[in-house]
Amino acid sequence: MAAIDDVVNHIMRLEYVNLPASTVEVVKKTVLDTLGVLIAGSSAPGCAELVKLVKTWGGRGEASLLIYGGKVPAHHAALVNSTVARARDLGDVHPIGGHLSESTVPAAFVFAEYAKAFKGKPMDGKSFIMGNALCSDLTTRLRAAGKEVGIRRHRAETLAPISVAAMGAKLFGFDEAKLRHAMGLGYTRCCGNAQSHIDGALATRLWQGLSAEGGVFAVMLADAGFTGARDIFEGEYGLYPLYMQGEFDAKELTGELGKRFEVNNVGVKLYPSCLGTHGAIDGALSLAKERDIKPEDVEKVTVATNNFGYQLCGFGKNKVAPRNVVDAQFSYYYTVATALTKRKVFIDDFTEEAIKNEKVLALAQKVEVVVDEEKDKFVDLTIPVDIRIEMRNGEKYEKDVVYVKGHPSNPLSFEECAQKLRDCARFSVTPIPGTHIESIIDLVKRLETLPDVIEVIKPLLGP
Repeated sequence: MAAIDDVVNHIMRLEYVNLPASTVEVVKKTVLDTLGVLIAGSSAPGCAELVKLVKTWGGRGEASLLIYGGKVPAHHAALVNSTVARARDLGDVHPIGGHLSESTVPAAFVFAEYAKAFKGKPMDGKSFIMGNALCSDLTTRLRAAGKEVGIRRHRAETLAPISVAAMGAKLFGFDEAKLRHAMGLGYTRCCGNAQSHIDGALATRLWQGLSAEGGVFAVMLADAGFTGARDIFEGEYGLYPLYMQGEFDAKELTGELGKRFEVNNVGVKLYPSCLGTHGAIDGALSLAKERDIKPEDVEKVTVATNNFGYQLCGFGKNKVAPRNVVDAQFSYYYTVATALTKRKVFIDDFTEEAIKNEKVLALAQKVEVVVDEEKDKFVDLTIPVDIRIEMRNGEKYEKDVVYVKGHPSNPLSFEECAQKLRDCARFSVTPIPGTHIESIIDLVKRLETLPDVIEVIKPLLGP
């Protein structure tokens, strides 16, 4: 039996009752977290421009542009909402799967709106949770099954159109044939690469939108009778022969399907920057507070990390003196200097004005990033860091960080995710009353009891 058959059979059988209680709770946290980062992302550069452009396209009002307001075709809503969710680089991350929920959660809400308006059936909370668990799990498995090539060279966003399409097909109750077509059509929309974060381009945040748009569009095409490729994983021009140089481990894709859900291993981020920087930020903040470090007293800072972290956030002169916000988000130099100078790292530290702070940039020049190959033994997006601070008076302080706060081995509680949502709400492009924020928190907390998940996003439907 081909791997696609195992995956399809699993999707057709999966129901909410099959989910472990731990998976339900993690999904609720990822939903809450994604809504928070979406709210904060609404004021990020590029988002208003994307909304304006999409609104000029017109079309049937099928799903909402969250925060901004207005309805557009479903796939356009997914494009905008997922891009906005990624804009602050503050969404959750899986150690192998990478960024997941910024594609999954906005697309799921799009499907919920479409189902209620055009299929006459509200989506209940249990179905919504099941769909999110399915989508995140499949995206992670698709990447892991590509072994070294898949994990290193292909992003979760590249593969997510297949998973988003599978989620939509399941939530819409497609039969097996139509599910296969939706996934095959999703495969045609796989895209994305890492060049934009190297070049400091806003396209970095567009990956999520394109993946969600592609998956939603695939579902709509399949629902209209369009057909897709069948053997999308192992066929002659399937995902693994074509994009992953033939690297394929079927056990990574199909092992323990329905028993192990990879969304359980998602980590929630506390800082709006590449996850690679978080260990260094944690260490710098801890040392600054414990030792009452003053930036002007620092002689040198050394950050030791693995090769993956170095390539992401330590290599290149633009990391030392960021040209733009994206450079700063992918920089050990800037983030560590910010942590030591301001003793906090949050959204307002990643603006065009903030990244020109002379005190921060001066301290960034004193940061050195080196590779410790012993740290390569950790899973890719578990990026351990040793930070060493040498003071002018000769004192030296060190901190080792492996599992940052928010990592699945050091998780945030639901209430900590709720506080992050409250903090994110301050950065909304339009003010959101505190009562609306508390309503969202309450509704997500009891998500599995809701007869209609649209209640969750009503406070975010815009003016």
